[in-house]
Amino acid sequence: ANIELLQRHGPEVNSTQEYYYKKLCELAAEFPDRIAAVHGNRAMTGLKFRDVNDALAFHKKCVESGLWLRVHAYHAGHSTILCKFALCLESAVVDAFVRRLRLLLEAGE
Repeated sequence: ANIELLQRHGPEVNSTQEYYYKKLCELAAEFPDRIAAVHGNRAMTGLKFRDVNDALAFHKKCVESGLWLRVHAYHAGHSTILCKFALCLESAVVDAFVRRLRLLLEAGE
C-alpha cells in the first residue's frame, strides 16, 4: 500500500514532509534556549532539547495532553522528542501538531 501511495501521490507526500521539517525548524528557532537542533529528515524528524530533563518533562506534558510521541533520552547525550507520522500526513495535521507543541513550549516548566 505504501508503494502504491508513493507512486500515485509522491510529490504531495514529499511536499508535506518537507513542510513538516520546515515547521519544526521554525519552532526550534522560536525556542533556542530549549531546543538545540532539529534532527532527521522529513517525516522522521525530531527536536533535540538542550537538557535531557527538559526533554523528559516536555514528553510527559505532550503525552498527558494527547500528543503521541517518543523521547530518546535513555543514553548519555540523548534528549530528542519525535513523532513518526504516516506517509499520508497532511499539512493541516502538521499545523495542528506544531501548534500544540508551541503551546506546550510556551507554557514552560
